[in-house]
This record gives sequence, C-alpha cells and structure tokens, in this order.
Amino acid sequence: MQLLFIAPNRIGDAVLSTCALNYIIEKHPGIHVTVAASSLVSSLFQAVPSLERIITFDKRSWKRHWVNLWSQTVTTLWDIVIDARSSSISYLIGCKERYVWSKGNTIGHQVERFAQSFKMPTTIPPKIWLSAASEQLAAKVMGERDDTIAIAPIANWYGKQWPLENFQVLIERFFTHTSARCVLLCGPSEAQSLQPLVAALPPERTIVISTYTDLLEVAACLQRCRVFVGNDSGLMHLSAALGVPTIGLFGPTNEERYGPWGDHNRVVRTPESMTQIHQLADFDFKSTDKSYMKSLAVDLVYKELMEAYLQKSSDHASLAS
Repeated sequence: MQLLFIAPNRIGDAVLSTCALNYIIEKHPGIHVTVAASSLVSSLFQAVPSLERIITFDKRSWKRHWVNLWSQTVTTLWDIVIDARSSSISYLIGCKERYVWSKGNTIGHQVERFAQSFKMPTTIPPKIWLSAASEQLAAKVMGERDDTIAIAPIANWYGKQWPLENFQVLIERFFTHTSARCVLLCGPSEAQSLQPLVAALPPERTIVISTYTDLLEVAACLQRCRVFVGNDSGLMHLSAALGVPTIGLFGPTNEERYGPWGDHNRVVRTPESMTQIHQLADFDFKSTDKSYMKSLAVDLVYKELMEAYLQKSSDHASLAS
C-alpha cells in the first residue's frame, strides 16, 4: 500500500497532524509512506516507519511549489492521500481513498478537528518517531541525568510570549529548591532574543539549544526532559507529542483549540480570557513589542511546574523500585 501525507507547514500543526499518520500506520502496518512537507518541518518525519521518501517543497511565486509537488506525485496511484494543507493537488492525483483537511470545521481541539476531517478516532494521539542518530546526538548533548526541565521562552508572535524576566524568576526559584538543570530551546533566528536570559542563568546548570535545522534532534533532546514549560508554540506541541509532561502558557490564544494534547499536560493562562484580551483598546495582532501575558503570575506557573516535576520524580522512583 502507498500513502501520501501532505503535512502542514507550521511546526505546531505539523506535530498535531501526525495523529493521522499514527492512525494509518497502526491500521495498515508496513504501508509505504511518502511525506510532502516544507523544509521547516520535513525533518520531523525522517524516522516515520516504512518511509519511502520525503518531498520537500517550499512556497514559490505563482504557486509553482504545488505544480512541482503534483509532478512528483501524479505518476503514482496512491492507496491513501491525506492532505493536511487543504490543497487542490490532492484532487488532481489518482488515489483510492482521499482525506482533505476542512478549514470549515471550527469546533474542538485541533487534534479533534484533524480527526473529524480524516475520519479517524480522536483517541489516536500525535506521535513523533525518533531515529537512532537523533537519540545518539541527544545522549551527547543531554548526558545521563534525568532531572532536566525544558524551557521554551520565545514565541513566533511577541503578544503570546511570557516576559523573559518572568522566565528568569521562575527558573531561579526552581534552581533554589532543586539541584536540577534546564535546557533552553529556541530557533536560530531567536537566539539573540534569548541572550538576556542565557546570561542571567548559571552556565553549569543551563543547556542552550538554538537550532531547528533538525527538529528530530531537538525532539530527542526534549524526550530526555522531565517537564516542559513554554508559550503556545510548536515546541510545546512537540513536547506533548513526545509524552513529556507539558505546561503551556496562554493568554491571547485559544487553549481549547491549541492547548497541549494529552492527559499528562497542563494549561496555565492569564486571569483574563482570550476574549477579554482581544477586547483591550490597545490589542494588536501585528504588535512586535507588546506582550499580553504580563498578568500571568510567576507563582502560578511555579506551582504547576513543581507539581509536575515532583509527580514525574515520583513516577521515576516507582519505576526504579
């Protein structure tokens, strides 16, 4: 059997859409998989079982990227096509079963919306498959310690970014009460913005990973962490998909649709609802220098962090005994 999976081009949606891959691979063991994805997210799919190839395609003028994808897929009669980009391409290639993401479905979490569009159970979670190479690299970067927490302080929109000084207070308080380490995560273009926080933390207890050139390597490092704390972001969804207890920080975005998926995860939001924030006189989705997360108290986030960290510690102790 042959499966073509056309992935979303944003990290968070790409991670969440893997619920469909997970479902098809479990339903049809050994199915040959071709993934079409942007260069930003293509590395996420490197270790998908029975992967035949990844077609990397990025946006080009006059929609030539879609023409290029069509030319590389039209000669195959696909058993299943899953199109998470709502493109017309999926209707222009031969297939026995076709499932296309419906933008009109506006109710529920994004995973539930994918499940409805692709006619699959909502009980199938997103999944990231790690390669041996990514796990070996993570072992070198992270070492053998199992007490590291992951922090992702940068967001793709400044409005949903909890202030860096709050992250600093949170981590310093955490360091005071534990002997643990933290790993700071961000993309290459965000590394400079992260520097004030990096400079404020003790280097012997801080690991900085500022590259998304291979998201699978980032994922392998994340999987070795005990807890994740971060803004509403692709890294938050990546952490949750890996089974890491994940604490997502929310303010001007919708936690009911984009909260970390899974029972082991938590959402901490501002005292104001998303609607109340959107109604502020100075609210601006295009703002590059105003955070709408300042009212989220450090005490509240710290409480959730310690509860999740101690719960995971207890789980480790139980397994060891």
